[in-house]
Amino acid sequence: MQHRLSLIQKFMILGLIALTISALPALLYFSNAFKQQEKATLEKRGSAPLIALNKVIQLSQPHRGMPAAMPRWVCAR
Repeated sequence: MQHRLSLIQKFMILGLIALTISALPALLYFSNAFKQQEKATLEKRGSAPLIALNKVIQLSQPHRGMPAAMPRWVCAR
């Protein structure tokens, strides 16, 4: 009984080993990439309300200094 493998069988075994070794890092990479894409989508959806809130804050900022610039007799009324 011969226990030798043919050349094609040896290459098939090497190919399976290479596929197994490269599958795990590829799986981890694509899993991380999909998570980052999902996070970017959530950030993009949340940016519009933040821009609107920032605009409201910008519009309210000039009113903070108005009483300090007015004379006391105007503010006392």
